[in-house]
Amino acid sequence: CEEGLECISPQRIEGASGICQKLEDDSESDSDDNSTQPTVVGEGEKCQMTKSPEYQVHCGEGLECVTPRGRMEADGVCQKLEDDSESDSDDNSTQPMVVGEGEKCQMAMSPEYQVHCEEGLECVTPRGRMAADGVCQKPEDKPKLPVVVGEGQKCQMTVPPPYQVHCQEGLECISPQNIEGASGICQKLEDDSESDSDDNSTQPMVVGEGEKCQVTVSLEYQVLCEEGLGCITPPNLKGASGVCQKPEDKSVLPTVAVGKGERCQMTVAPQYQVHCVEGFVCVSPPHLIGASGICQEPEHKSTQPVVVGEGQECQITVAPQYQVHCEEGLVCVSPPHLIGASGICQEPEHKSTQPAMVGEGQECQITVAPQYQVHCEEGLVCLMPPNLRGAPGICQKSEVKTKQPAVVGEGEKCQMTMSPECQVHCEEGLECVTPRRRMDDDDDDDDDNDDHDDRDDDDDDDDDD
Repeated sequence: CEEGLECISPQRIEGASGICQKLEDDSESDSDDNSTQPTVVGEGEKCQMTKSPEYQVHCGEGLECVTPRGRMEADGVCQKLEDDSESDSDDNSTQPMVVGEGEKCQMAMSPEYQVHCEEGLECVTPRGRMAADGVCQKPEDKPKLPVVVGEGQKCQMTVPPPYQVHCQEGLECISPQNIEGASGICQKLEDDSESDSDDNSTQPMVVGEGEKCQVTVSLEYQVLCEEGLGCITPPNLKGASGVCQKPEDKSVLPTVAVGKGERCQMTVAPQYQVHCVEGFVCVSPPHLIGASGICQEPEHKSTQPVVVGEGQECQITVAPQYQVHCEEGLVCVSPPHLIGASGICQEPEHKSTQPAMVGEGQECQITVAPQYQVHCEEGLVCLMPPNLRGAPGICQKSEVKTKQPAVVGEGEKCQMTMSPECQVHCEEGLECVTPRRRMDDDDDDDDDNDDHDDRDDDDDDDDDD
């Protein structure tokens, strides 16, 4: 909590979080002092002495809290003191319990609750669990010497001696200041004065080629690469450590720069970044960490939407700060069956029926309504997958010259939903009107009718004969 506040947590929930509240006035200090006094109970009632003072339950005068043997953290029962003198009982109460070989021991608690081993035995705890109960065992004949490592390697000095990892002579184990009990790194001792050593302690470690580096943490914990090397990190793991490598060339620097309204990416490794040109900033959605953004002018990035020209992609169904509008005189036309989809900037009304034009290698679509079609530029054809009816295609160069569509007159058959070289257009001033049923079915019916008419004509000729 900030200065002048204290953390108030529930008294009955051990380890629970609390609420920062103002400290009471001096007039209420007495009541506060009394509130921190432990509860006192009588003979035969439950007591608890291993919790923090405000949660402890003490026994009344002339009683002591007796807990089960080997379970120092468990609740106890208030019982009368032994008949010995008061001074002797006080002295004995502070002496830790002593047990024999094979029995449980505990050395990680406060002295009055510790359980020691008899002389000649040691308390052996599970490796990696320093605060756990141990077992009294005879020590091995040869004392375990701590492991000694060199500069830049991990060291550990906060565990019992058998498990410690020391640094070589002339090195010291430097561990993070804000992580109590954490392992450290062996570094050379500073020869300068105390003030100089303080300054140097904030200098990051420097490693060579092929070694691990870390540049996304605070300065005192960074591991930098030697001069001429770069810290290469995985592009999809933000904040991960990397490996010191020689840069192949200057291409690792972000050389891609895009303009207003184009996509930018600043949250990946430098060699994969896409920057905005000078005078623009990369604005990405605040709720999507690591997402790409749009290059916008800094003063209008929060209120003014991006504006694009004819034939470019637009989006007006998202929040205002992420919208992409069309220039004046254009409208954003999106597919009617895809709610919320992006569209294409086109001229409205009379020119809105003109399809968008795209270049070679871009996606085209000619099987939808005219106002939503995307045609290929002159000299290109839209090649669609033969087994996916109605799917978009890709604009590619035509090996042969594109055939001009056939043109027919009033009352003749027309076809506008196929690829351009297979279309049959109407003459100027006419429009192609199709029935609600599929054109293919109508064609079959018309063919049947024609055959029937031909048979009728043949019958009439026979009668004449």
